[in-house]
Amino acid sequence: MDLNQLHCGKSIPKPTRTRHLRSKTQLGLRRRRLRESQMFKDKCEAEWGEARRQVEKVENKREGKKREGKKREEKKREEKRIAVKEAERCLNQEKNRAERAENKTKSAAGKAAKMAEKKG
Repeated sequence: MDLNQLHCGKSIPKPTRTRHLRSKTQLGLRRRRLRESQMFKDKCEAEWGEARRQVEKVENKREGKKREGKKREEKKREEKRIAVKEAERCLNQEKNRAERAENKTKSAAGKAAKMAEKKG
């Protein structure tokens, strides 16, 4: 198709025609460049996103292990606390038994003394 036939058979002044074509091709180039750069950005973003996810995964794993370690330590501390409480309870029970036995012997001795006094 001849460039002169573009506008219903009327000829187009040359400067306008070339400017029009140039702008049209520039527009196409610009669009193509934009499209390519956008595709590149998308590709990079996808790669970066994947890398970021991998890093986050590793960090989360590390955090989880830290949390597990803290939980384990807390559990050990709790077990020690329970063992100490149990030991104290046993000690108190023994002390109370000893006191009761001592009180019984004192009471028995006191009763015996009273009985002896009454008899004597």
